[in-house]
Amino acid sequence: MGDLRGASLKSILKAKLLTQSGMSLMELSFAIVILGLCALPLMDMYSMVAIESVHSEFQNTATVVGRALMEEIIAKDFDENSSSTPFPPSGDPITVWPTNWSNALGTNAGESTNADFDDVDDYDGYSETAIAGYPGFTRSATVYYVYADDDPLNTDFDTVRLDTARTNYKRIDVTVTHAKVGTMTFSEVVSSSHSGN
Repeated sequence: MGDLRGASLKSILKAKLLTQSGMSLMELSFAIVILGLCALPLMDMYSMVAIESVHSEFQNTATVVGRALMEEIIAKDFDENSSSTPFPPSGDPITVWPTNWSNALGTNAGESTNADFDDVDDYDGYSETAIAGYPGFTRSATVYYVYADDDPLNTDFDTVRLDTARTNYKRIDVTVTHAKVGTMTFSEVVSSSHSGN
């Protein structure tokens, strides 16, 4: 290249460009093939993450839909009858039942929509197939009497629906269904000391 002391920057760059060689077409083809092979697993991993993200979003939405109905239900009173006999005496919770709670669970005369419901058991048999803002989701509620065992430290409740007996406990099951997440169920037990907001 000779002596570059007196040469301008432009002529130096021009000389460098003329002496450098680029990649051949074959080298460029190999580079593209290698990059393509490396990109395939990354794209597969990205699609799996995207699918899981959508599934998680549907699960979160199902939780919001289910909990919203549950909060609506537990905001109601335990029963429309204001009082009943006290809790059964210790040692015999199964044979001593409250006498004033509703015999039949579900809606009463004059209660046609959930805006009319005044106690938790009015939601027994309630269902929605079209929820505003949540297309594809359905939700339903079941309410039934359950009993606790006589051990005050045991918080497990019998899950058998008691259709012929009244207790001081009602279990609420809210079920949410969507094609993407299947069925999710949320449960709560309220006692006769519960009063709505």
